[in-house]
Amino acid sequence: MDVSYESRAGGSVVAMVKGDVDLNTSPVLRRGLLARLDGVPAGSALVLGLAGVTYMDSSGVAVLIETLQRSRHRGARLALAAASPAVRMVIELARLERIFPIVDDVEAALGGGTAAEGRAGDGRTS
Repeated sequence: MDVSYESRAGGSVVAMVKGDVDLNTSPVLRRGLLARLDGVPAGSALVLGLAGVTYMDSSGVAVLIETLQRSRHRGARLALAAASPAVRMVIELARLERIFPIVDDVEAALGGGTAAEGRAGDGRTS
């Protein structure tokens, strides 16, 4: 797994993830995302670009859930951008597509878009 981080205007951060997110690699992803999230101010976004993820298991989903919870606590937004079929499948199997904003691309996520494909909500559960 490889992750690159880019700071954007307003304090937002984009994390581009490539490769497998599994039991061996998810701790590295978790540490990196939570460390970057500490620098994201309230009202800004942490965007995960997931087009390059070839496999994700339940440990990867746990990282996404923890990052979402932490971002909410900080008042920041979390969005998943360009989720690969592998990511979509695991999110749908876990029935989490309603809590994770999934958009077509990073720019849409940074602009606050949430329903690029008509299925993502605002990241809140009812």
